Amino acid sequence: MPYGKILMIDEDVQLRRLVADHLESKGMEVALASRIDDYALSAAERASVILLSSSAIAGDAGSSIARLRGELNTPVIILTATGAQTDAMLYFRIGADQVVQKPFNIAELSLRVKALLRRCEDTNYYKETSASFKGITVDLKEYSVMIDGQPVELSPKEIELLFLLVSRPEKTFSRSEISSRVWGRILSDNRTIAVHINRIKSKLGGYAAYITSVRGVGYKITERISE
Repeated sequence: MPYGKILMIDEDVQLRRLVADHLESKGMEVALASRIDDYALSAAERASVILLSSSAIAGDAGSSIARLRGELNTPVIILTATGAQTDAMLYFRIGADQVVQKPFNIAELSLRVKALLRRCEDTNYYKETSASFKGITVDLKEYSVMIDGQPVELSPKEIELLFLLVSRPEKTFSRSEISSRVWGRILSDNRTIAVHINRIKSKLGGYAAYITSVRGVGYKITERISE
């Protein structure tokens, strides 16, 4: 997962561009959307932080946040045009991590985003964009996976998780480390990782056996598979 994948959903085109330019100048990758649609939901699967304007929320705000987060519990910063304390408290009650009133200081917003990203920062890991193990090649820049030279379709999170394992053969990654590096936060349900591991293995053919579970710890990819 590239460091700082941010999704901003706001109807104000000029504001979106200003925020994106600033965050990108700080080394973050930014996806922009005007509303919660299929594109936004797809981008949300790869986002580390979501900036969501209150004006882009249709109907029940809690449902909108839940749709964007899916099973990943991605941090959400609500950008609201109102300053009423009751509004801020409402957004916190329905799951927002932070509430920022417009107009806001973009530099301050950037610091808030970085604070949410800090737990998953690992400079050496994020500098790498491709990794290989035996016949498996994972390219994060293109978000692609090749098995023995043939493309295999994996979801964005499956690609990021496979990349993590392939980039460090023989290293056992704890579940909390996988959560932080791939999802950007500690997942409340460890079954999410197991489900993704099983999905990955179902697509790797004969290479699936090289991904092993380390009881009570996590997962690794290894040459020394069990017979």
